[in-house]
Amino acid sequence: VPASTYKIYVAYAVLYAIERGIYTPSTKTDDGNTIQTDLNNMILNSDNDAARTLGFLIGWKNINALLQSQGINATNLYNYVPPSTLPVGDKHTTAADLATVLRKLYAGQLQNASNTQLLLHLMETQHYRQRIPAGVPSGITVADKPGWLTPADGEAENAQNDAAIVYGPKSTYIIVICTGGTATQPITNLSRQIYNHLEA
Repeated sequence: VPASTYKIYVAYAVLYAIERGIYTPSTKTDDGNTIQTDLNNMILNSDNDAARTLGFLIGWKNINALLQSQGINATNLYNYVPPSTLPVGDKHTTAADLATVLRKLYAGQLQNASNTQLLLHLMETQHYRQRIPAGVPSGITVADKPGWLTPADGEAENAQNDAAIVYGPKSTYIIVICTGGTATQPITNLSRQIYNHLEA
């Protein structure tokens, strides 16, 4: 269960549609915001309503198909039974799929240079820094999108996930951790061990 890490996929699909002239950043969405506002809220604040609005705008099946065209084959974001817009069950992804989208994003293989930098900047400045970013020294740039779920969200188990690009002084690397529990510290500890190993 991806929790909010799936928002990376939605952001990619939105920017893909903008590049093809289907929408513009100033296009109004069903919630009354612009696409740019919803995109910012979705990544910076992990806003679930913004993510749902953008997902339905692009179409969840369309997002799945776009991901599959990039070799992201184990992810399914379409957990709805029309005409209802209420989810049935969970979305699904894998750490490998999240790593693939981050690798292609970093390499500039998903979208043009300006949109690549836009999404990376949003991930670098998103507000929830308690997981992978907390495991590296202050001042090290981390572009990440975390996600977490608890039984209060209707889940049977807890989820603690983070998907990141870490820009170390000796190495730039991708790290994706998808696990359970309620604590962020185990992710932080693993992030620190990996950073120290690669930067030794």
